[in-house]
Amino acid sequence: MWVPLIEKAYAKLHGCYENLMSGYVDEGIQELCGMQPEKIFIRSETSGVFPHKMVRDNYGGAEGFWSFLLNRDGEGCLLGCSIKGYGKEGPQVIEGQPSGLILNHAYGINDVFELTDPWNVSKKIRLLRLRNPWGHGEWNGAWSDDSTEMKKFAPIIQKTYIEKLAPDEQFELGANDGTFMMCYEDWRDQFSTLFLNLDFPEDWTGVRFKSKWTPENSGGLPNKMQKDVLERYAKNPQFLIKPAQDTEVMISLTQTGGRLPIDGNYSVYPFSE
Repeated sequence: MWVPLIEKAYAKLHGCYENLMSGYVDEGIQELCGMQPEKIFIRSETSGVFPHKMVRDNYGGAEGFWSFLLNRDGEGCLLGCSIKGYGKEGPQVIEGQPSGLILNHAYGINDVFELTDPWNVSKKIRLLRLRNPWGHGEWNGAWSDDSTEMKKFAPIIQKTYIEKLAPDEQFELGANDGTFMMCYEDWRDQFSTLFLNLDFPEDWTGVRFKSKWTPENSGGLPNKMQKDVLERYAKNPQFLIKPAQDTEVMISLTQTGGRLPIDGNYSVYPFSE
């Protein structure tokens, strides 16, 4: 009963169930769990380019992003993804055939893992386990339930992966429950956005500052190098961070959610500006 009870409380917080429609996975998880959200664009739907922005530090290029996913999953971060439809809704179609995936629909990433190919021990098979929250409707390409790959590797996945999961995380291969596998390459090529909620280590601390931009202090960029403009720009809210030692810092800029009441009144979501 706890799931519908939490849903009811969540809807009450936002005014009604209608106010829960649409939105982003990471923002919903932030409100429920307090975990810091991040959106990473996997690829451009129009150009197909694999953006360099989706990798960090030493993660260089498409191969490095796999390491990025493995590390974040291993750190206990919560992951989700979606395919941006750019005005289109409903089933995704690839070369005239439905792929089983849905445009503008959120999927959870339950796990990111590698398997060793017993027929080629030097080869690593990179897989993601995803779930459609509807509980049905699954990817029908490579590594799907009825695919050639799954029929060949099902015993290996069962023995070396599923049986090593915690009892409450184990699942049945081939069940029509919305859970399915995709190889990393297919996932990267089909999905356009990764939703990430960071699970910071216990020894991290957080500080929250509250301020706002107003017509009097919002300098904005670009601007002219004029005295009055520079003076106004200097009035922008500023915070000095001076760590006592070498440390890692994450800075997040947020605003009050448009779905939440402000001074007792609900705003139109999303904000017009």
